[in-house]
Amino acid sequence: MKIIIAGAGAMGSRFGLMLHRASHEVVLVDGWQEHIDAINSNGLQANFNGEEVVENISAYNQNEIAKIDFSADLVILFTKAMQLDSMLQSINSLLHEDTKVLCLLNGIGHEDTIKKYVPYKNIFLGNTMWTSGLQGPGKVKLFGNGSIDLQNLAQGQEEIANTIVEALNQANLNAKYSSNILSSIYKKACVNGSVNGL
Repeated sequence: MKIIIAGAGAMGSRFGLMLHRASHEVVLVDGWQEHIDAINSNGLQANFNGEEVVENISAYNQNEIAKIDFSADLVILFTKAMQLDSMLQSINSLLHEDTKVLCLLNGIGHEDTIKKYVPYKNIFLGNTMWTSGLQGPGKVKLFGNGSIDLQNLAQGQEEIANTIVEALNQANLNAKYSSNILSSIYKKACVNGSVNGL
């Protein structure tokens, strides 16, 4: 599967690395040029549960991504909420009518922004309990295990949602289909809103 990781910070780098190691064709897109340069020069470096690994994954600045020839099957969104609209504008030329978009951002209501750029039937929402730490440009620390719940927004797209689950599980990302993803998303938003401040 051809996958764009839109927002290649700590979590985006984790997913990009794990999907790349599972033989998916992955492109990282971010707005932090120093991070992008480090990945392109030295590979994406990770302490992966105590093992030092390096994966050569192409990384692009979101302001230059429109120049490349890459028609994505799946986009996984990992930007900050305030950066979501500009990221979708940047990658819009790489989306085709069948490109699926999985939003794994924290928070609620992101589908309202996504549907300005993506047909409703192609939007999938998810919630992830994976963790990751960014140690510096091009370097991440990946520790522990996690999981993903995801669901299609439009009715009748359950089979496609399960295809995405299968692709994620090829990378050992512990994904499963949810019949009520909004409940999971709201629960996590409540936890983040109360605990993170402390």
